[in-house]
Amino acid sequence: MTTAIAPHEEPKRHQIMAWSADDIGFQKVELSPGKVMAFNRIFHDEIVMLAFTNSTWRSEQNGRDYLETPQHVVIRDAGQIYSAKLEETSGRAAPECREIYLSRERFTRLMAQSEDALPPLDFSNPCIDDPQVRALFVTTHQAFERGDCLLEASTQLSWLMARMAQASSGRAVQISAARCQKRSRLAIDYLRENFYRKVTLEDLARVCEANPYVLLRQFKAEQGVTPHEYLMAYRLYKARHYLRAGLSSAEVALMCGFSDQSHLIRRFKQRLGVSPGSIVGKPV
Repeated sequence: MTTAIAPHEEPKRHQIMAWSADDIGFQKVELSPGKVMAFNRIFHDEIVMLAFTNSTWRSEQNGRDYLETPQHVVIRDAGQIYSAKLEETSGRAAPECREIYLSRERFTRLMAQSEDALPPLDFSNPCIDDPQVRALFVTTHQAFERGDCLLEASTQLSWLMARMAQASSGRAVQISAARCQKRSRLAIDYLRENFYRKVTLEDLARVCEANPYVLLRQFKAEQGVTPHEYLMAYRLYKARHYLRAGLSSAEVALMCGFSDQSHLIRRFKQRLGVSPGSIVGKPV
């Protein structure tokens, strides 16, 4: 049910936050209950993926009507003419819409990297009703929003694209065993040598001369963790070494590839259960 607005009370404006990272556009919109939001026969130059929280939309494209709910991830092809209207909001939390914008060139590059492992996305039905796609979309968007580990974010995007292509087309991901060469050692060496840099999955795949989707699966199968999880473990290992040497947390954060000191502290507490300050001067 749509949230009620008291008489004569002016609804708040929708709050929009937009940013870009790794040549990808992102947007997060906090919807104001009671405030009309509608789009009539518009299109984007980019491929758009979006998901809603606590709101339902009614849309139309190619002469067909769709009900877009919080269970869906919605995809629209570049240049697709569509109309959409906010149907209702629900829940106590503020309704929200998260969006990812991929240029046609960026999308083509992502798909080409799979070396035909991924089936093509089917844009004829904009609504993908798949819990795993929904969860991957949210974690991918949040990873880019935090911006503290580009390898983690680009890895999440690859998982999202793979699952979305599979759910959209109804076809399985096809990975040829002939291409699954042993690349984990090369990937580990590169991560250790460049732990202080911003590393993307594209960088890693290029160094390993491997399909990124194959590399992800093979690395996880052989090491038990993803490349970004390995990178984070190595960064924390180096951070402990530098802290014991007497360097400050702020210095260590920059030296080990963390976005800032708070990122270092957050990862320490997540992985080690303690703050960086408790490590100083203590053998680990």
